[in-house]
Amino acid sequence: MCTWVFWSDNGVAKVASRTMDWVVSDDPVLWAVPEGTRRAAGDVAWESRFGVVGLSMWDSGTTDAVNSAGLAAHLLYLGSAGFAAPGSPGAISNLLWAQWVLDNCATVDEAVTALHDLPVVSIPVRGQEMGCHLALEDAPAALNFGDCFTYALAERTGYPVLCTGDDFATTDIAVVRPQRAPAEG
Repeated sequence: MCTWVFWSDNGVAKVASRTMDWVVSDDPVLWAVPEGTRRAAGDVAWESRFGVVGLSMWDSGTTDAVNSAGLAAHLLYLGSAGFAAPGSPGAISNLLWAQWVLDNCATVDEAVTALHDLPVVSIPVRGQEMGCHLALEDAPAALNFGDCFTYALAERTGYPVLCTGDDFATTDIAVVRPQRAPAEG
């Protein structure tokens, strides 16, 4: 059984951690997948809207990752998971479930809506069914992956963030906005 811990109310950042409780190595590989990557699985094809950094299991599919919009996904073992019948039209494999979400969705709400009518089928890996469930979390301020590093640096050093947008408006980090020069007239 895999264990996932999610700390969502610590005032600094949402933090997720997990275990991979297998009796054999899951041979993790770090993947970096750029925005615009084209994928196909069965009769489903898509082009990623977001860049994704994450881990694969047995080089078969994404198990834990975060996209450039700040959405994170985790596949966790669940032996009793129920999936669509093999060969279901428009279905994706449970091995690509997390990757599909991260390629196509920016937030948990968007993912829940997108997954509502998407069938997921279980594909055997190394001769065994991989029952799993999907855990998702997103950044409360809709910060992207780079913004999270900026937030951490600002929080650690006490320096404000220089920005022109409202990305940090719902965080506890001080923001400095540049003065705009008056239009020449």
